[in-house]
Amino acid sequence: MKNPTDQPWFVGAATATAVLLDAAHRRVHEGEYALAVALAEELLDLDPDNTDALLLVADAAPRYGHGEVGVLAARSAATLGAEPGASLAAALCASGLAEEALAEADSCLLGGKDLPRAHAVRALALEVLGRISEADDALAQAHTLLPAAYPLPLAVADDEWDSLLLRAISGLARNEQAAIRHWQIEFHGSPRPDTLARSSPPLPPSSLSSLLEPEEGPPVCLLYRRNLTRGCDSEEVMVERMTGALRDELAWLTNFPD
Repeated sequence: MKNPTDQPWFVGAATATAVLLDAAHRRVHEGEYALAVALAEELLDLDPDNTDALLLVADAAPRYGHGEVGVLAARSAATLGAEPGASLAAALCASGLAEEALAEADSCLLGGKDLPRAHAVRALALEVLGRISEADDALAQAHTLLPAAYPLPLAVADDEWDSLLLRAISGLARNEQAAIRHWQIEFHGSPRPDTLARSSPPLPPSSLSSLLEPEEGPPVCLLYRRNLTRGCDSEEVMVERMTGALRDELAWLTNFPD
């Protein structure tokens, strides 16, 4: 009789699913959204109809700029009978579909429901649509319900932005400063839908900046004040964020020339 310990060792499908899903959730908790989605997609290779994995992708993918992946996952989960909640609204918003995101967020709040993320998505969509006072109200609702996750933006006076920009530029290396010396840099409140749609896939509404390359003249770098100040607890943090945005746009221009 063969010893049972001589049998090949294997992990059952249920165990593999549980392990992968647990690992993916831990990655989300740690803010490693791309790794979380990769683990969930590995699980979906084993079980394409796993709604838990689909909902995780719907939630995590928009958080690192892949709204279109989140939309697909959320709609797939809904087709299978799961409730995507505000994840679909967030994914639509990250895909640049502000009107659809607003409608979906509104539907999440029907019947007196108070979902912090739905209010936050409403705020971002309303900003892009230029409905600023409504956006402020929606963000205040999200902040009241979950202040740690949805902080209010740092208050910055209009006449302070030029000096803050100089501080941000001083944080760049000398060669980086020289490279952007002839750029035209403009501050805008929030991204416009047509600006977001210039990229493929569209830039998410939470973008800190975008770079336009006109047929004639220097590059135009747009910096978005509402996104730059969102969640910052000091000017120093916001200036570092602005420095990073300038560096990212410089890297994009260097790596992807016309």
